[in-house]
Amino acid sequence: MSDVQQVISRKLQESDAEDLLAFLPDVLSGSWTRSSLLASTWQQRVLVCDQTPDSVAGYAEFYFVTDECHLLNIAIRPCNQRSGFGTRLLQFVLEEASEAGCTRCLLEVRASNAAAIAFYEKAGFVRAGSRKDYYPAQVEPSKSTAAREDALLYSLSFC
Repeated sequence: MSDVQQVISRKLQESDAEDLLAFLPDVLSGSWTRSSLLASTWQQRVLVCDQTPDSVAGYAEFYFVTDECHLLNIAIRPCNQRSGFGTRLLQFVLEEASEAGCTRCLLEVRASNAAAIAFYEKAGFVRAGSRKDYYPAQVEPSKSTAAREDALLYSLSFC
């Protein structure tokens, strides 16, 4: 299903939770549970192929503050990565933000996440700063401890 013209974005539905829990823990850090997904106060969108609307290909979580969109998470199911799904999901979020009156989108990304940085920069985001020790450490199995990680701040203006 790599034809990105045949995807739609819709609000998260309760029936999407199990599908999301099958891949979110593998692609996004954090503690993902059915109850946390369904109780979120943020905007949530899933990306589905119009031919298989019960199978979630991607997930985005964001919120609006006055004229700003804050993108918290965007994730694509591993089997759908590098097929244009991430770009399409981001476009859906940015279109919704623009329609809501937002003039820019802000996000943070781990300084070590080169793939995400390249993705956001390709989409037109520019680095706007950093937050020291923002992210909790990601402990690797071969190490007993790890340091917290800086976040890079990115911004995209709509006008």
